[in-house]
Amino acid sequence: MTGLALACCAVVATAQEEQGQGGELREQVQQQREETKEFLQQQKTENQEFREQLKEAPKGGIVGAIKDQITQQHEENQEFINKQHDENLSYLKERLAKTNLTAAQQEEILKLLEEQFKERIKLRDARYKELMTMIETLAADDSKTLEQKKADLKAYIVKAMEEAKNLRGKQKGERKGERAKVKGAK
Repeated sequence: MTGLALACCAVVATAQEEQGQGGELREQVQQQREETKEFLQQQKTENQEFREQLKEAPKGGIVGAIKDQITQQHEENQEFINKQHDENLSYLKERLAKTNLTAAQQEEILKLLEEQFKERIKLRDARYKELMTMIETLAADDSKTLEQKKADLKAYIVKAMEEAKNLRGKQKGERKGERAKVKGAK
């Protein structure tokens, strides 16, 4: 989520660390980790409160309330992710300006960053739509017990998390390839 631009900074970090400028990256990474941790903890608390409220809600409105909660968090997540991406992009541009990389190399790094960010957003949006459809489908399916529906939902979430993990691994490999290419071009 937040590490793509910071990982791209590794392309330029080696030279800067040799010049004694590596502490900035660690501070940026640590700051964003703390922000992310606080953000996720806040959502966890909100989700716990929401589940308590659902216990008292009328049965007919539960599905709508769940969908509203998921939509709200999806929007909050997107806003948070965009903010961190913008911060990372700005930070990376500053770091790139301090290097001896050519403008073409810098542009290639930034292009990779944007492509990978868009790919993750596309996956996240697709998962959101699939989840909303799945909730509607499960709610309408009277042939399954509540436990079966929970198991189906959990299986979907595990699968979605695995897809996200695979994408992050693929993108990490792409970034390593880009670093090697840039280092080889020096």
